[in-house]
Amino acid sequence: MVNIPAQTLMQEQAPEEERGRVFSFQAMLYNAGSIPVLLFAGVIADTLGIEMVMYLLAAAILGFSWWTAWYSHRSFVS
Repeated sequence: MVNIPAQTLMQEQAPEEERGRVFSFQAMLYNAGSIPVLLFAGVIADTLGIEMVMYLLAAAILGFSWWTAWYSHRSFVS
């Protein structure tokens, strides 16, 4: 739900001759950011418990949703 609008925006903003580089950089950055999380997800779930990890994930998603709403509202007001 986030990746498609982000790619659309990047495609509109990036120069035509550099779009491939922009998309490959986004994919590399996404993979580099997700690998540590995936590697340690099992350890964190074993340490804290599945229920606590689910609550933390829900809190993180809620926090990012609030931040997104605040940021998008702020950019439209400015």
